[in-house]
Amino acid sequence: MTSESRYRETALRRLGEMAEGQKQGSHWDQWDTVAIAYDWLYPVLPEALRQRVQEVLNGRARAIYRQMALHAIYWAGVYVNNISMHTVLQAALPALALYGDVDDTAPWVRWVLDRIRAVTAALGPDGVSAEGISYGGFFNSTYMSVAVAVRDLLGWDPLADNAYLKNLPLFYLYSLVPRQHLHPRQRHLHFGDSVRYPWYSPSPILHYLAAAYRDPVAQWVGDLETRADLAHPTTALWDFLWHDPSVVATPPDRLPPDRHFEDKGLVYIRSDWAGDESVLGFLCGAHAGRHALERYPQCVAGGHMSPAAGNLQLFAHGDWLLHHGAYARKWSAYHNVLLVDGRGQTGEGGEWFECTRLRREKRAPRILRFRSEAEWAMVSADVTAAYDPEVGLRRWRRHLLALRPDVWIVADDVAADHPAQFEILYHAWGEEFQTDRPFEARGTGSWETGGTQGRLWVRLVTSGEMEGSAEIQAQNGFGPHRDREMNLLRFFNSRPLRRLWCVVLLKAFPAGGAPRVLGARWRPASFRDPLREAVLGVSNEAPA
Repeated sequence: MTSESRYRETALRRLGEMAEGQKQGSHWDQWDTVAIAYDWLYPVLPEALRQRVQEVLNGRARAIYRQMALHAIYWAGVYVNNISMHTVLQAALPALALYGDVDDTAPWVRWVLDRIRAVTAALGPDGVSAEGISYGGFFNSTYMSVAVAVRDLLGWDPLADNAYLKNLPLFYLYSLVPRQHLHPRQRHLHFGDSVRYPWYSPSPILHYLAAAYRDPVAQWVGDLETRADLAHPTTALWDFLWHDPSVVATPPDRLPPDRHFEDKGLVYIRSDWAGDESVLGFLCGAHAGRHALERYPQCVAGGHMSPAAGNLQLFAHGDWLLHHGAYARKWSAYHNVLLVDGRGQTGEGGEWFECTRLRREKRAPRILRFRSEAEWAMVSADVTAAYDPEVGLRRWRRHLLALRPDVWIVADDVAADHPAQFEILYHAWGEEFQTDRPFEARGTGSWETGGTQGRLWVRLVTSGEMEGSAEIQAQNGFGPHRDREMNLLRFFNSRPLRRLWCVVLLKAFPAGGAPRVLGARWRPASFRDPLREAVLGVSNEAPA
């Protein structure tokens, strides 16, 4: 761009180093980067370097293509998985860069087109990755790199009629923590194997989609993600290339504060868009989405999901108040869900989520009802299908009622085919899995947890057969993910039962204050009808 020789010489030197396997920057192959540099620097490449890069790309990237085309590696069959798409990227961009320079490249290029069509067809329509924010962001980054190249070079547009990409900005928007509390390691609510921030900044993708679809909200979210204290330096180039300033960024103030992402069964409920709001996330859907479950016999999304249908998490008053195990062995007990006689959901126990039985039986939990009103929102879900039949669970319906801004009622309707021990779990932890936010007793049937900014009061409404216990839970990691501990609040029945209701009241409030559960606006008569609607809308009986 500047025609300054110092930049050209530096780029040529680094390209030569990468072609020899040096300076790649990470443990991942980066043949896509070599291909881009080869293409962009082509007019100034010395002949020896041009031939060397051709030789290396033709050998290394073509070998990846052959493994994928022959289904010789696992990643060939999982279309919407992060490493699978990264593998496609390593083969795709070299093929497009070498076309016309290297013999026998046309079949390789045709494979790129076929593969991106297959991946695009496998995407669910709601814009949500089953792998969560971190691994889903890895997939989105690599998918968009291939999709844009195919769109520009091969005569087919993966963005046309692509519901996943059109809704992707909304997924990032609704999963954001309130913008006044954003910082580099605190960005999003998340489910599955991930942390509280994206490993791959979504801002270039959001800016590209804003331009492609003329989407002002996508532009606003992209701009927010590029804030100086949030931006990832490796995204700067693509933000520069993909940002179209003619799309005027528009904040989400006129969007509903709540949204149901139907394919994955993901619901976000916010108090408002003021920037300091409360936000609750709830997940209850097919492990890789309804689209994948109904159309694909294989596992299309890998194993980064969790056996945690019915799970919820909560951020309010500037703090994480309810959370769950983010990256550990796949046990339901590490999440805010139900155990029956100590047993959790289908797919638990391993390093990766095991979905074979769910796919074979076409079995999945689901959201039954979602409603959003000015002063309240509710969601009801049937979680029963997440458990193997031999567990003996005949019914678990979880009803959530949010009374804006910061009161939530969680009502669990549970039944088994035998007298069973039920456990309903709630978790909390601080930064880096620290047990610095214990559930502390505040009288009979009441506990308090939280951090330095926000606190959460938890009250067990249905007493009698139910008891509560605040504990420290050990979590079993694997590989580089260490063993650790979390704060646990466990509700359980004092004797085996076939049926129970567990109703829990949650109230968030500022640290240093005290919980005021119901003010003048929310007297019992005013919230009884929405609660009864939440429960009776999908059930023949409700707790008194």
